Amino acid sequence: MNIDILKTTDKSFDSGIHRFIHSLFTLLLGLCWVSCSENGQEASPPPTPRHNVNSTPTSPATPPQIEVRDKSGQLFSFFDRQGQMQTVDGRDQVSNEARGEVMVTIPQKLLGGDRVVVADLRQADAKGHYRSWITTRAHWLERTMPKTSILKDKVRLAARTKLKRTKRTKRTKRTKRHTQTSQKTRTLAVNPMAATPTPEAPTPTAPTPAPAARNTRVVLFGTQWCPSCRRAKAYLQKKGVPFLDLDVERDPQAGRYYQAVTKKYGFRSGSVPVILIGNKAFQGFSPFQVEVALNQLSK
Repeated sequence: MNIDILKTTDKSFDSGIHRFIHSLFTLLLGLCWVSCSENGQEASPPPTPRHNVNSTPTSPATPPQIEVRDKSGQLFSFFDRQGQMQTVDGRDQVSNEARGEVMVTIPQKLLGGDRVVVADLRQADAKGHYRSWITTRAHWLERTMPKTSILKDKVRLAARTKLKRTKRTKRTKRTKRHTQTSQKTRTLAVNPMAATPTPEAPTPTAPTPAPAARNTRVVLFGTQWCPSCRRAKAYLQKKGVPFLDLDVERDPQAGRYYQAVTKKYGFRSGSVPVILIGNKAFQGFSPFQVEVALNQLSK
């Protein structure tokens, strides 16, 4: 019960304080109004405070609507295909790829600061106006100014295409050479004798042999210091085979004939002896090969 009494006392005390403050504030306002009236000034009642007023801030004034039309004294700025900025007075002078964002300069309506008018000149409305908006010059330049000109891009593309074509040609030649080598290797693996050139009879296009060799069917090309040449000479003499002994170092004509024979039969130049027996030729001395060739010659 004592607690309820204390609560009631506190509420009465708070209410009394509020009434006292309100009465004091009203008294002060009345004194101010009386003082102003005595000085001959018309006093207006104090403004009543307003609370919880749902008011929206006014939006800044929107820029005036700008009509962009062709052939109306307006200037159009854009970047051409070479990356250069051009300014013209007609829409038909603007390149097709640059008509999406063209900066428009209207002498009668210059905007302050860095603001510019940008228009889309690709298609006009029913009244002949083009869609336009206001932005900053820096933003327009960032969007429209090419980083590299189209001409430089074309040159770079042509150089890249030429390089690719050259690499493709080299790769084709390398593949073809590798294929030929592989085919030759497979052929040698199947037939090892395919690498040995087949001796053929001298053709009429071959150099004219030495006069003494025309009527001789066995010719021996050699040198004085070659032991194989001496063994081949002794073998032919033992068999009683008539042959022509030519020294390719001492006889220039024999040397030329020797070069023609080695080139014709695909022999290694500078290696002796070389033996011609009829239409067959041998480089080096093998008694078995000479015996077989002589037997075929006698038939």
